[in-house]
Amino acid sequence: MKNRRLRPQTLSSAEQQRLESAQKLLASGDLDGAGQLCKQLVQVKPRALEPLRLLSWINMRQGDMFAAYDTAEATLKLAPGEGSVLAWAAEVAAEVGDLRRADEHLQRLSRLGKQDPAVMASVAGALTAMEDHAGALLRYRRLLQHRPDDLQARLNVAYSARYAGEFALAEACLRELIAVHPGFYQAYFALTQLARVTPDNNHIELLEAALRRSDGNTEAEAFLGYGLGKELEDLGEYASAFPCYLRGAKAQRQLFPRPSREAQIARKLMSARPTPVVPGRDSEAAGEGLIFIVGLPRTGSTLLDRMLGAHSRVRNGGELRALPFSAHRQIGVPPADVMSAQLLSSLHTLDVAELGQRYLACLPAHWLGQGMLSDKNPMNYLYVGLIRRALPAAKILHIQRNPMDACFSSFKQLFAPGAYRHSYDFQELAQHYGSYRALMDHWQRQYPDSITELSYESLVADPQAQLQRVLPALGLEWEDSVLDFHRRDTGVGTASFAQVRQPVYRDSVERWKLFEEPLRPLRDALEKTGVTVR
Repeated sequence: MKNRRLRPQTLSSAEQQRLESAQKLLASGDLDGAGQLCKQLVQVKPRALEPLRLLSWINMRQGDMFAAYDTAEATLKLAPGEGSVLAWAAEVAAEVGDLRRADEHLQRLSRLGKQDPAVMASVAGALTAMEDHAGALLRYRRLLQHRPDDLQARLNVAYSARYAGEFALAEACLRELIAVHPGFYQAYFALTQLARVTPDNNHIELLEAALRRSDGNTEAEAFLGYGLGKELEDLGEYASAFPCYLRGAKAQRQLFPRPSREAQIARKLMSARPTPVVPGRDSEAAGEGLIFIVGLPRTGSTLLDRMLGAHSRVRNGGELRALPFSAHRQIGVPPADVMSAQLLSSLHTLDVAELGQRYLACLPAHWLGQGMLSDKNPMNYLYVGLIRRALPAAKILHIQRNPMDACFSSFKQLFAPGAYRHSYDFQELAQHYGSYRALMDHWQRQYPDSITELSYESLVADPQAQLQRVLPALGLEWEDSVLDFHRRDTGVGTASFAQVRQPVYRDSVERWKLFEEPLRPLRDALEKTGVTVR
């Protein structure tokens, strides 16, 4: 007898009222209260679609990605042909790092035909997480036609447009947002990031006026502080720019006070018993065709990735979350930051062959077997040991930068909410850099000849010479196209979205020296960790 698919359950009028109460709590910002009501409804009606979908969304907002993923998949089993359910499952899968599952959902969805605004929003979110910014932009623009007064929809058009290289469209959307909603501070910051400003074309007065109106709003201090700092630096007004960066960093630290755990994780990894790659136990062919680019943010990884992606045999995967997702999924523990304490304690017992298979299973099938694929998630530097054991045939490139330039470039960058929390405090920034550098030295000693090192400074000084060294290490022949990377029209989803559309420039080398005096506390903190500053 064939298994019959369980049908969704319908809520009673009383249960519907409880769902509406959960939605009201959610609208008021009470995620915990809304989630609790949804869980109660799911206990009574485990196959009711509405509370399941809402619970998955709440899980996502709370950062419980595994719960969001599992709940979305459970909902999909109940309604596999419903577009909104399929689209949400695709968005969640893409966000957690299971791009193959997301891709499969999107392909099924494309066969269902016309999409309503809610479906468009989820599809655009999934494509953004998959770094298909042109595809996301198309959906967000369609969504905006349906929701012309939706401020978030217009901001999403602007962000997708800038990542897709359509800077004029991004600027127009951001100016419209500011005109309609002068208190939408994120739009001001985004406007400052589109291009280098000039004395005749800048937003200084606009930013200063918004800051005066903000009345000490912490979010405004962060967005406007960083925006002003960037534009004043563009204009060469370094003495005025630095206090703005400090103001933004102080505000951002207030918004996200919890310290980063990465330095602590790095120390634990260095103290762990070495686990070498064992021939015969670990499949030596696993990971063939993969390129992991590791390092810190703002150190040239996007530039290197774009150069390699201009080669006919390399596909850029972007900053994939597949490795942390696969490792934590394997041990059944949601990730805390980038690596949980449970994963750290499981490193020597983890079935690395299974981990390698799980990682590959997260990648869209059409990405594999077509040359080489790059994964440039900067935080993979913590996972080098697992990469070498689970995917021993993979190539690892480590790009580093002058310590002061690396740290200052992170300090003056406003990252996504909650990301790289160490970058807003000089002491934490220095400790983080010192532990990162020590861990990479540790990996080099443990896995000699397995990591190809290069520096940002050497790459921009003589890109041809550096790429002629890197390409053979990857098993690739020279192609002139790698020097014309800036002509590519594919999207870029990192803070370097504008820079990598230009030819190589050297303006960022030793840029910290323009701020040498106010950066002395950072220099002192770095030297206390044993880092040499030149």
